Amino acid sequence: MSPRQPPHTSAVPRVLDRVDEFADVAARVDAAPGDPAADASAIIYADVERASSYRYDERAFLIQLHVAEGIGPWLVDPEAGGGDIGELAGALSRHPVCLHACRADLPSLLELGMVPSALHDTEIAAKVLSTEGFSLGHLVESYLGVHMAKEYSRADWSRRPLPAAWLEYALEDVVFMPELLTMLLEDTETVPIDVPDYYPESLAGESRAQLYAELMEQMVQWRPNPPGKDRWRRLSKLSTLRSPREYARARELWSVREEIAAREDIAPHRIVRDASIVEAAHRDPRSFDKLAAIRGFADSEVKGVIPRFVAAIKEADALGTKQLPPRKVPHTDTPDRPSHRFWKTKAPGANALLGAARERLAEVSDIARIEMQTLLSSAMLREWVWAAAGTNAATTRGVDPREVISTSLSAAGASPWQIRFVTPALLGALDDEGIGGE
Repeated sequence: MSPRQPPHTSAVPRVLDRVDEFADVAARVDAAPGDPAADASAIIYADVERASSYRYDERAFLIQLHVAEGIGPWLVDPEAGGGDIGELAGALSRHPVCLHACRADLPSLLELGMVPSALHDTEIAAKVLSTEGFSLGHLVESYLGVHMAKEYSRADWSRRPLPAAWLEYALEDVVFMPELLTMLLEDTETVPIDVPDYYPESLAGESRAQLYAELMEQMVQWRPNPPGKDRWRRLSKLSTLRSPREYARARELWSVREEIAAREDIAPHRIVRDASIVEAAHRDPRSFDKLAAIRGFADSEVKGVIPRFVAAIKEADALGTKQLPPRKVPHTDTPDRPSHRFWKTKAPGANALLGAARERLAEVSDIARIEMQTLLSSAMLREWVWAAAGTNAATTRGVDPREVISTSLSAAGASPWQIRFVTPALLGALDDEGIGGE
């Protein structure tokens, strides 16, 4: 494929930081020619820069937007408006928006009031076409022959003013997108799908473009999961602690760090790292000097925090035995369905079928050149496995295996294309395990 020239931009545009400027951008986007529901010229190409290594949360500190030649690009500072981008949120909701890796950037845009009506994703398009090489830089270089520098991907985007070199870097994430998306979508229309020998010929005629369209419909409905319970248990090396009392100290120390991080708007690890919390939980330092001797507390980026951490340790030590957290998270198993992590011992039939199905899908993924999780996510696969071979699978005995596949996968959120295309592989896995099938 011959290299293509990058789009020309005469200068890096000024960062827009007023609500009236955001409204002007929204008006220009809405005035762009084409039908937002059907015309590619009305797509908004967007990217988000965050500062999660420096700030407390995942909010956007810079939004890059582009529409087409002569319309954009723009750089928008949502922090300047206190997280309010005004009428721009409406424009992002009315028009198709193209991102690279929706699941990474969409949460930040949802927080700003965007309610997507249509989405494109260059990463998902790439996964429909291949089993490897999905980064934006790789795709731009492969399709357009342009090397993208990535040296500022971990920069502190909350810094103000933002250096010109950073802004130029940020623009590259959107100015190449229109041509890249066009080429990817063309490939989804034209690149044939190969299938294993046991697949019916009709599935060799399936359309990658249809799979992509259905995945984008799923993405419009997708929302990030809310924060889980007991987030303190994600502390690295927590399992090295020996007793519930030590776990209680770790929990209280984590809670104090979280409180300070939210108040100071600083990434938690910049206050004190996980390793220091775990060490303090084990050593039980009940004085200022003893805690300060543990690496990370005395040189915290937030000054004056040691007394609060000492108090947290004392609070944990004052808890009664019944108030201490268990070392291990209580199982969420039910008599009808254990967690898949325990299928090997509690549901060996389901575990064996899961392994056989994964092998079949890996083969299909490789032959069809579609990334495996794009064919069918692990969570969807487990729903079918449990319906077909779980301890309550007696309810499906005598039912056509195809119906079990269709019903369970549909309930798990799989698209019609995904269900059609993986059905022969799953029937093959049933045969592999002697459970039945065709």
